[in-house]
Amino acid sequence: MLQVEEIPKNFILFADALIVIAGIFIERRKYQFGLRYYQLVREMFDCVYPRNHSRILLRRAEVYNNIGYVYAEINQFLLALKYCKISVDIDTKLRPSNHPSVATGMNNIP
Repeated sequence: MLQVEEIPKNFILFADALIVIAGIFIERRKYQFGLRYYQLVREMFDCVYPRNHSRILLRRAEVYNNIGYVYAEINQFLLALKYCKISVDIDTKLRPSNHPSVATGMNNIP
């Protein structure tokens, strides 16, 4: 688990950069590397913000969805289901049911 003594001012930008790097690995089918970066961002969010912090909830849902997608790509469907379900649960609480993010999350459920 990561330990954070002080939240950097550019924390969100740093997390976004890691998400982009993870996406690049996924596009190149380097799933384990991409998964490591997504998990790192998830851990960073857990260290810096409480799980239900409104500022980060939608980003957290995006990361969970991405993790679920990667697990589905590497045929670990139980883990994919777990993370996609978390993502959809967050999205359906914060967005209308016809929002594209909700549909994407449901579509990623294996």
